[in-house]
Amino acid sequence: MRIPLLAAVACLVLAAGSPPPPPAAPQASESPWMKGLWLLADGAYLRSLDSLQAAASKIIDPEDYTYESLRRVRVMIGGYAPPPPLTPNQEPLSGEAAAKLRRAEAQDALTAIVAAARGTSVVILNRSFGSPRGDAFALEVARALRPLGYNILALEAFYNDERYMKRLEQDGFVRRSPNSDELNDPVLADFVRQTVAAGYKPVAHQETGKQSSSVGPEWPRRWQAQAENLAALAKANPGHKLFVYVDFMQVVEAPMPRSWGVIESMPFRFKKLTGIDPLTVEQTGVTEDVLYRPGREAWALIAPRLRGPSVLKVDGRPFSIGAIARATDLQVVRPRVRFTNGRPDWLKLFGRRPSPVPPSLLPRSGRRLVQAFLAGEAEDAIPVDQVLVEAGKPPLTMMLPRGRIRFAVQDPEPRPTP
Repeated sequence: MRIPLLAAVACLVLAAGSPPPPPAAPQASESPWMKGLWLLADGAYLRSLDSLQAAASKIIDPEDYTYESLRRVRVMIGGYAPPPPLTPNQEPLSGEAAAKLRRAEAQDALTAIVAAARGTSVVILNRSFGSPRGDAFALEVARALRPLGYNILALEAFYNDERYMKRLEQDGFVRRSPNSDELNDPVLADFVRQTVAAGYKPVAHQETGKQSSSVGPEWPRRWQAQAENLAALAKANPGHKLFVYVDFMQVVEAPMPRSWGVIESMPFRFKKLTGIDPLTVEQTGVTEDVLYRPGREAWALIAPRLRGPSVLKVDGRPFSIGAIARATDLQVVRPRVRFTNGRPDWLKLFGRRPSPVPPSLLPRSGRRLVQAFLAGEAEDAIPVDQVLVEAGKPPLTMMLPRGRIRFAVQDPEPRPTP
């Protein structure tokens, strides 16, 4: 679930065309995860991380939103965090699913996606909080779709405000904003930077402030608003093709019965509105860090056989498992993450090269966050990489693009004197 920061904290509704205001200082009455996300919106990554870690240490309930917030911020520093523990009492992978996985055939995911994308004008791929590796695969997909005529990027994390989107398109890079905490992630921000550079026009299909004020249950209202906005974008851009990058559930194109009712997510509603059958691709359900036990066990079973991102077929048909299995066209699985000097190898897909932390930036004591920015971008741009270093320990290698880089550091918040 994605909660826009200002909507969650201040319940602010902006008029169309109004510039987003700067974040206000957190109040003492705010919950710990809200305070952590306010700090993130202000670009204070290290203070945000420390605040959320301190809050999580005092909370017993693993379902508390503080834990998810901590996970989201943790991977924004270095691009990787060890898989979190699973919540107890989840049902294991079924024997039937395990048997199918053992005889499943793995095919190259990009080849399968490109082949299927030729038959439509809309491709929808999902992403997971706390797993930026998926953003690297999304960049590969965006590049592979360009020769087919795909040239519009609709990202759910974009704030649906005319002036915000116009500035993003003109800049070609993401600036800090309290209206979309997801985009403060250096990996997702670089995905945007590179897709725009590759020729994609960034557009927003998230519900507007006016749409969010309408009466009705929150999630059906949000899905309907997104479907209507995406349908309007398709109508306004005839002959163009859309690559839509969404949060977890927004890739579901088939009605899904649940105990509380039937889920009709955005793609299902979009298809009803337009008659366009999108290609829906799921990449979050079978991974090494998914919080769904059968998905993690399925990944452990199939990952050793994979050479790269793959789709699985059983008896010649696409095979998928997980919370949204059989509700999408394809499901992508990836092999185990490999590391070079402590950094995940998938960062190389962004054109990064290993580069040492400048010695002058290493702390003499304690910890320090070292950030790298593209020199030509504004002061409020999102860093292209950042690592946490500690005095007396070998620092992680930075993964930097070619070109001029400017560096910055963030030190921990001073502790009060007893």
